[in-house]
Amino acid sequence: MANTPVYGWETPDDTDYVYQGAAAARTTANAIDSTLSTQLSTTGYGNVSASRDTTSVLVASTTETLWFSGEGFTPVAGRLYEVTYSVGNIQKLTSTGVVYIYLRKTNTAGALLDMGIWQSISANAGFPFSKTVLMTSTQLGTTAFAPAVSIQASTNGVFGENTVAGYGAGSIIINDIGPS
Repeated sequence: MANTPVYGWETPDDTDYVYQGAAAARTTANAIDSTLSTQLSTTGYGNVSASRDTTSVLVASTTETLWFSGEGFTPVAGRLYEVTYSVGNIQKLTSTGVVYIYLRKTNTAGALLDMGIWQSISANAGFPFSKTVLMTSTQLGTTAFAPAVSIQASTNGVFGENTVAGYGAGSIIINDIGPS
């Protein structure tokens, strides 16, 4: 039998007899079923997300502060991922300075995956934040980690809030969108 180029699933040859078609179709379908079952349940294909409600943080210094973490995720080699991280509300208590929102592996000491910046925020004005980036398994690695969002400001006085009742829950969503 011939094989598909990506996963190596068996497919019927052009010279196979017609009466062998049902068995050949079952062989291919069983291979697809087995591959998808394994990938969807153990390797993180599809959506991996975390949504955090009732998580508020007051950053009273310029130190990077862990805000919330996502669920464990294991990237698969050779895949492309769409990664979106969001927070419900960011509020500067003064009108000076810059706010940094980091997406990291595991915690504030984890590898930096992406960074968002809020500048020119008026005092006591709240704004939601969301950013989507494309990342390969080369950038994410292929070992399990729990993505985390942290916050830092160049001046003291940042308040962040993730509440459904208020501005919305913070989230980390990772979608496998295909081969890289």
